[in-house]
Amino acid sequence: MSARTATTIMSNAIKVGTAVQSAETGRSMNSGASGRGAAGNRPARPKRPNQWAHSAVDLNTGRVITTALGGPPTEEARAEALSRLGPPTGIFPYDPPFCRLTPRVPYQAPPGAAWLSGIGIDQFSPESDYPDPDGHQYGTIEFVPPQGWVPQPGDQRALYFAFSQVDAGLDPPPVLLTIPLDGVSYPGAPGHVSVGYVEVGDEQGPLSGQVRVGFPGQGGLLWLDVLYAPRSEIQPEFVLNIEAGLEQVRFTSATIALPAPVFDPGPA
Repeated sequence: MSARTATTIMSNAIKVGTAVQSAETGRSMNSGASGRGAAGNRPARPKRPNQWAHSAVDLNTGRVITTALGGPPTEEARAEALSRLGPPTGIFPYDPPFCRLTPRVPYQAPPGAAWLSGIGIDQFSPESDYPDPDGHQYGTIEFVPPQGWVPQPGDQRALYFAFSQVDAGLDPPPVLLTIPLDGVSYPGAPGHVSVGYVEVGDEQGPLSGQVRVGFPGQGGLLWLDVLYAPRSEIQPEFVLNIEAGLEQVRFTSATIALPAPVFDPGPA
């Protein structure tokens, strides 16, 4: 364990300054948090974004379709972009059943266990009144990298999302992971995030399917719709990495959607 603080979000709690092990994975995580999120020295809250972008991402092929928008993406626009990634998947944005993880509810107990964890978090505010694009208040997690920061081993900023609803095994159904992000880039350094996955419980293992996505202009809201069709027996844990160039990133929610279940009525 390095001298840096360890930060883990589990069971509606955050502990900063100690090595914390996840109840689900048993792992501990080194944080790159610098303390800028401490009371009395919090980063300034940026204004609501005036630039919007929607990115449809296919983790299996690495393809990204990004569309500049004048406001929040409609469900029709999201579905149209997703359809351009390939054959229909049977998923329409926010079709039930779905599971949502937020700073206010970062853990769901079995059955249907799901959890959110992170490293390098600068500010965690489960009671924040800053609204998600859907108008609800889920709390916020903020990353505030210093200018010139570049991620490297031992100094990373990332969030991890695990959903037991994502099947592994033979011919599992595809899933849709939705993450709206509010971000600001440093002048002259357009910021990016990347999305990929590791095997559950092996956060230091190889990152698969990594796809890099840029923020609109100098800042705004980036709406990620990430399509993933499991192709192995690996139970995935999705990873959102903060990359160089970003001055501030605010996270409010991550939602997983699955195709509606098909019931076999049996012999007539």
